[in-house]
Amino acid sequence: MEELIPIVMFLCIAAVMILRPLTKRIGLVIEQMARDRQSSRADQKEIARLQAEIDYLSKRLSLVEERADFTERLVGASRRMQPSTNSVSQVDQLGWEERKPSYLP
Repeated sequence: MEELIPIVMFLCIAAVMILRPLTKRIGLVIEQMARDRQSSRADQKEIARLQAEIDYLSKRLSLVEERADFTERLVGASRRMQPSTNSVSQVDQLGWEERKPSYLP
């Protein structure tokens, strides 16, 4: 039985020397996987925040477009209601001297 003690001790030391690099690599892989999960969660949060901001800006832009359309319709309606003061028929009735621009000799 006493001969088994050095053999078991030798096998344990050999096992540690052989398996230590493998277990160290496995530990590094597990740590990297944990970091990737954490970063992907952070990326998902960032993507969700950016998506919410894009939705908000899209709603604001559509509101601005609606207001611009309303303003254009309002201005167009007011122009149709006001008669123009310089109609073409009035200009044709004037003589050349009256229509001549002031910068011409």
